[in-house]
Amino acid sequence: MLQMAGFSQTIGNSHVTVIKNVNPQPTQGYGGIWGWTASNGKEFVILPSANGGVINFWDITGNNVNNPVSMGTLPNVKSEWQELKTYDAPNGKSYCYKISDVTGDDIYIINITPMATGGAPVMVKKFSNPGGTNIGKTMHTLWIDAPKKLMYLNGADHGSSATQGKGLLIMDITDPENPKQISRIGIEAHDSFPFGNYLYAQGQWSHFQKVYDVSTPATPVLKSTIDFCNYNATIGEPAATAYGGATTPIAHSVVTVDGHYMYYCEETVGSSVKVFDISDPANQKIVARLPMLKDGKRPVIAHNPFIDPANPRWLLIAGYTAGMHLYDLQNPAAPVEVAYFDPSSATVDFDGIWGAYMNFKSGVYALTDMTNGLYLVKPDATVIPTTAGYSKGFPQFAITGFDSKQIRFSLPKADAYDLSIFNPMGESVYSAHGNADGGMQTLTLDHGNLVTGNYFVKVRQDADSHTATISLRN
Repeated sequence: MLQMAGFSQTIGNSHVTVIKNVNPQPTQGYGGIWGWTASNGKEFVILPSANGGVINFWDITGNNVNNPVSMGTLPNVKSEWQELKTYDAPNGKSYCYKISDVTGDDIYIINITPMATGGAPVMVKKFSNPGGTNIGKTMHTLWIDAPKKLMYLNGADHGSSATQGKGLLIMDITDPENPKQISRIGIEAHDSFPFGNYLYAQGQWSHFQKVYDVSTPATPVLKSTIDFCNYNATIGEPAATAYGGATTPIAHSVVTVDGHYMYYCEETVGSSVKVFDISDPANQKIVARLPMLKDGKRPVIAHNPFIDPANPRWLLIAGYTAGMHLYDLQNPAAPVEVAYFDPSSATVDFDGIWGAYMNFKSGVYALTDMTNGLYLVKPDATVIPTTAGYSKGFPQFAITGFDSKQIRFSLPKADAYDLSIFNPMGESVYSAHGNADGGMQTLTLDHGNLVTGNYFVKVRQDADSHTATISLRN
């Protein structure tokens, strides 16, 4: 039996402090939002208006969070669907890539580096993918895998009606101002989430979640598929949402930092948030469901899920008119809702909190409300402790090095640590010592001649330690 967890709420908030609401284009509406932390620690929010033709940039560092400082605006296409991501590139500059679901629009490549020293963002170009698949027929969402210098464009190369969304493009952004297409997956992709060597893709007009092995980005390999129309029928949930004259079960997902669980939001009224066990990507399993309700009774829509890789105990779900929900992942197979913020009085389904950015070290969350603009909020210290890293009792170690080249783990505080790897016979085969800040760490492995197989990994800091089993894959 699958667990149903969570609680319902009315308009308002619980365990969330609202710092500031900014609504610069009140008649235009808003879509996606993202943030950026400069190398000097300054924090910025980027928010396009949906129909106002503007991209907003704000400095929210320190006391600026109480009255965000505009870093300027840039012209923008008018579209209800706008998404963006930031990227700290190998050339020492930082960029914002912005896409929209408008026919004829391209990728906006914006140099945001000058904002770190008080300058304005600079539009580098609109990129139309010369020599590759035409992306000038709209894109719906995008994700960036920074360590691998890859960008995933979902819903690219659009056609119309039943053929819309026929294209998921994998782009090389080693040269950040001139992305290069590596490959194209011919699926109706609404969104996708890259993690390790795998890409979790969700359907647009088709009702699927597909897992691809992208260890070789030029030749993605399909590992597994789940058909949600068929699955939802077996649990009494709706198979799809009627939107824009079409029946469309569309979705978004995010993966825990150890690659064991995934949280899947179907953009469908009455559908629950699905909790997947993806420890075996070729055999993804649903282990729990989280309801999304408003006013304690009305089913609404779960839109976008987020996890901060630097503090991955917390799952944030942007739930349109149900607001923002924050879940404790101490047991990632059974998330517990600990806080919410719901500013919307709208009675339609597609309104309210669209998206979020929760990766700021300050602990501030930036939310976008489709009608009310930017909300800057912060969970109460009773919910999320102000100290870095995980709170007491949460596992302090996680693996994301599926290709055996890296191990990621968390530390509860800034201090020295020891990491050891043992073979199945208990023999030490690798060790490392270092000093690091609290939170998530990435360690590049120099593992010599370790063969493919299972190993025990132990991380110790002072008297505390945690041991996990990993599988090294070459």
